[in-house]
Amino acid sequence: MRGSGVAMQGRGIIADEGQMAAPEDTSTTARCGACVHHHVTWNPGLPWGCRHFGIKSRRLPCVEIEAASGIPCLGFQERDRLPAAIRPSR
Repeated sequence: MRGSGVAMQGRGIIADEGQMAAPEDTSTTARCGACVHHHVTWNPGLPWGCRHFGIKSRRLPCVEIEAASGIPCLGFQERDRLPAAIRPSR
């Protein structure tokens, strides 16, 4: 559905309008990178995705969720991090 700003994909919604979240918006944007549901898509126009809500967006999913519902993302689950000793070197 081009032009409406939102399209359905499977059980989720794809938001195709908007911009990337500003880096200074740390109240919600920092959450997606630490969430198990967050992923990067292959679509250059919709680079961010959330497996929990089934959405893809130009903005981070937690920003989209908060904009749509008015409350912070309730699907957040902390991602396990490897200890520094096990983490592969760059």
